[in-house]
Amino acid sequence: MNLNELDLDSPFLNREERREFRDQVRSVCGLVERYLGKIQTISTWKFLIECVPEKTKGIRDFLGVLTTEQEFDFFAYGKAHDNQKKAMHLVALQAGVISLANHLDLDLSQFKKAFEAVIQKELRNTWLHKEPKFNRRKSTKAAIYCEHELWWFRVFCVFSDIDGVEIKKVKLFETRPNEFAFVSKLGNFKWISSDEISLMSKDKNEEWKAKFSRSK
Repeated sequence: MNLNELDLDSPFLNREERREFRDQVRSVCGLVERYLGKIQTISTWKFLIECVPEKTKGIRDFLGVLTTEQEFDFFAYGKAHDNQKKAMHLVALQAGVISLANHLDLDLSQFKKAFEAVIQKELRNTWLHKEPKFNRRKSTKAAIYCEHELWWFRVFCVFSDIDGVEIKKVKLFETRPNEFAFVSKLGNFKWISSDEISLMSKDKNEEWKAKFSRSK
């Protein structure tokens, strides 16, 4: 079995606070997951770290979700700016993940490399959805650029010329910063004319378009 997901939670928060917290942590957690790659385990598919004021429970296994607690200062978190909040997410995630990896006697090198890569990227979770595509004339390239932040997930189409110089950046949509909200929206994209692209949702029920024009 592969370890597919790393996540933070805080079960002691009320419903709305917990939902907001779980959305906010996905920027850092998703970035670490992307750098981590495949980790083979016997029966664990997810590491879940519960952020709590004080530890009261040991490591538990819920149907392949290996869970531990990590002390977290929510008073400081409430006063922190966004970059500080991301750093707090990373500290809690790293401590919990290393603890769970040790519990399973896994090699830590791949985990450490993933966390180092995230730090080098300055906790900025951005990526391209699918490979960029040229229009029929091979004069303009379109790329679907994703930005995953604490409060939102935004998707843009970035048009560039054959030399890679950006021509225009168009926002396609914005949604909650949680994979449950945005993954289904990221389907295929294509050029529908020499100056316009279309991005479809996976179920093809939603469509977003972006167009550019060159100044003469």
